[in-house]
Amino acid sequence: MLAAHRRWTCASIRNTLFAVSTSSADNVWAVGGGGGEAVALHWNGHTWKQKELTRAPSRAYFLNGVAAIPRSGRAWAVGSTESTDAKTLMLHWNGTAWR
Repeated sequence: MLAAHRRWTCASIRNTLFAVSTSSADNVWAVGGGGGEAVALHWNGHTWKQKELTRAPSRAYFLNGVAAIPRSGRAWAVGSTESTDAKTLMLHWNGTAWR
């Protein structure tokens, strides 16, 4: 819980979250996945919103790390495909979309 907020709020999602990163009270990222579907959530200081992962590979994958970059509105996320020959994945949030 950040100092600017006095109470917890609950959000319901289908996936498991593996990582959270914050650069300010209104720039928090949480990422995860499961069942072949990755998830990226953003807290803007008021509500959580799921952000579309536009650079999805053809295979199922998950995200297990995220870094919010201070004063830039940008973030980086890492993960891998869910298969026996797992491939590494890196995504960049450019302020408007994951690429």
